[in-house]
Amino acid sequence: MSDLELARPAGLLLLFLAVPWILRSRRRRPRPWVVGGLEPFRELTARAPRRRGWPLSLWLGLSALVAASLAAAGPVRPCFAPLWILDRSPSCVGDPALAGPAFQPPPAAETIRIRGGEHGLTAGELLETVRLEGAGRWVVVVTDLPAPAGLPEAVEWRRLPRSGRNAALLDVWRDGEGGLQVRWGNWTGRSIRLEAPGAELPLTGEEGVARIPEPPPGTILRLAADDGRPLGDDQPVDDLWTVRPAPVVRLPESADPRWEDALRAAWPGCRPRRGAAAAAEEPVLAVRFGGEGPLAFTEDPFRVLPEIEAVAEVAGRLERARRSWVGTRPWRECAPAPATPAWEGPAPQPARLDASWPLAAAGLGLYLLSLLFRRLGH
Repeated sequence: MSDLELARPAGLLLLFLAVPWILRSRRRRPRPWVVGGLEPFRELTARAPRRRGWPLSLWLGLSALVAASLAAAGPVRPCFAPLWILDRSPSCVGDPALAGPAFQPPPAAETIRIRGGEHGLTAGELLETVRLEGAGRWVVVVTDLPAPAGLPEAVEWRRLPRSGRNAALLDVWRDGEGGLQVRWGNWTGRSIRLEAPGAELPLTGEEGVARIPEPPPGTILRLAADDGRPLGDDQPVDDLWTVRPAPVVRLPESADPRWEDALRAAWPGCRPRRGAAAAAEEPVLAVRFGGEGPLAFTEDPFRVLPEIEAVAEVAGRLERARRSWVGTRPWRECAPAPATPAWEGPAPQPARLDASWPLAAAGLGLYLLSLLFRRLGH
């Protein structure tokens, strides 16, 4: 999408009419000139010969032809600067290709950055943002997802380079029995292994969960190719995982006694503490009754719900908190991108300035001037 576009580029073919116009301007019909003798010609013959120049009517006619050709081509430009919609989901953040000029909005451009939800960003969310925010605008979308079919002319989809081959560590959790469960995915078509200090575990298939002895916090897990060569996948950053320590979960003093058992069952390895007992330990997540936060509840679920429902609510909230705590990677951000759904609904109609009529008027005026000067002999 450029600042100036031609709606009907075939109109420029009118420029070929310049050839017959030039030939016609060079071939003048002789005009009768009544003189009283040869005296005026003696001065002309005494001068050095001079080549006949191009008449003014020729230049005026050519200018009129250029204006008419541009008017027929329909030059238009957008009334507003393009809106940039930037995919800032985990699969895009940190990609070195983002530093390229094609994927960087101008400094003053209006931009919308979309990260996506807990399960990653979908192409449908991007398209919905284009429909809602891009009405009457030109839109540039920067993402690693494939472009949808039937994309309107006013939407430019710039995709980051992707090979479709990737391997990733998706999630890691303690199993409560001295082990670490590691969920992984492999879409490279090659054999890979999981490397940890003192352990190398071959991984077979496309997805799975591997168990290794629980390493100390700060340990880095790594995916590597079995043949020792670099994986060469699309997102090398998700081949690594740093094991975080299990958090201290601080409970209010008024919390029901069943909270400790529910926490240990839902999040193995976490350390429940009450009140001031958690102050000296780090890192800390706090359960609140009222207020805001990942573990904020309106009331103590064990006091207002049947036990089974309370345990289910606590487990669901803890699982979301755990995913955020350890940095779980959404599957759709690591696996090869599926086909993007086709564009549906009306296309955005950005407001544009059309210069055809002013150019046509200018061309007509120049043409009439060229005829006038030609009649006068210029």
